[in-house]
Amino acid sequence: MSIKKWKSLKEKIRKSEGYWVEKSKLDFTGALFAQMKSKGMTKSALARKLGLSAPYISRVMAGDENLTIESMVKLASSVGGRLHIHISDQHNKVDWIECTPSGGFKEVMTHFGQYEFDEGKSIYSQRARISGASNGDVPA
Repeated sequence: MSIKKWKSLKEKIRKSEGYWVEKSKLDFTGALFAQMKSKGMTKSALARKLGLSAPYISRVMAGDENLTIESMVKLASSVGGRLHIHISDQHNKVDWIECTPSGGFKEVMTHFGQYEFDEGKSIYSQRARISGASNGDVPA
């Protein structure tokens, strides 16, 4: 398959709702797995903590469960995480940056180098503008 045909097929697939459903499942289970790993938690330990079966957790991790927001919140919370849901314009690219308690937003943004920090009110990058940040904090 030529590169041109491959790019065309990729764009066609990315326009389907099915792609975005599967990507969202993958994003959630990947984040859940990363949080479990950081806490040293196994799937069976997660199942015990929530009073659920190990096969159910395996189906969740495989993306084979149609999760409710409530179940996603419970799963995230049980591994010491929080669920964040975001809707953006379909043409925008969204990147998440996690700030740890030990480092402020300014330090994280400066670390990436492509960002300029304005001590006043805004953070600017080549791809996004986040308004309202002040004192090194992420806007609410």
